[in-house]
Amino acid sequence: MSVVMPSRVRFLPVLAMVAALLLPVEARPAAAQKVDKSAAPFTLEVLQGAASGSLDASRGKVVILEFWATYCGWCKATHPKLAAFAEANADKVVVLGISAQKKSRLKRYLKRHDTGLTILHDPKARTSRAYRANATPTLVVIDAEGKIRAWAQGGNKLKSILRAAKSLVEP
Repeated sequence: MSVVMPSRVRFLPVLAMVAALLLPVEARPAAAQKVDKSAAPFTLEVLQGAASGSLDASRGKVVILEFWATYCGWCKATHPKLAAFAEANADKVVVLGISAQKKSRLKRYLKRHDTGLTILHDPKARTSRAYRANATPTLVVIDAEGKIRAWAQGGNKLKSILRAAKSLVEP
C-alpha cells in the first residue's frame, strides 16, 4: 500500500531550502572568526595603494581587513568610510581590502574606481578562508600585536568595526 502525499506537502522541503538561500547574507548564521586568536599571516599582491601586501609588515599598527568583491554594494559603500578612518589615523591604522576575484576583473574595476584603500589580490582565496570570509564584506580588526579583536560580516556592521578599531587607536 502506497501513501500518496498531496503535491503541496512534497514541495515544502524544497520551498524551505529556496527561502533559506534567498535570505540576505546578514540573516544567515555565519561561522564567526574567533576573537583574541592570533591573526593568520599572509602576503598577497598589491593591486592598488601604498601599504605592503604582508600582514607582518603592518605589525605595530591596527589593521582592518575588508574582504570584498566588485559586485558588492555594501563594499562600495564602506570603502570611503574605511579610507577616511585610515587617513585620519595614518600613523596608527592600515586598511587592507582583499578580494579573491579574477585579477583582470579587479584591475578593470580599480581603473575606474579609486577605493582609497590598499587592495590585495587573494587568487586562491586562501586568506579569505583563513579569516572565514564567506560573505562580502567581511571585516576584521587586528590589534598592533597581531590578535583579532573584532570580526563581522555585512556593511551594516561597519560602525561597530570602526568603534573596535578606534578603541585600539585611542589611549
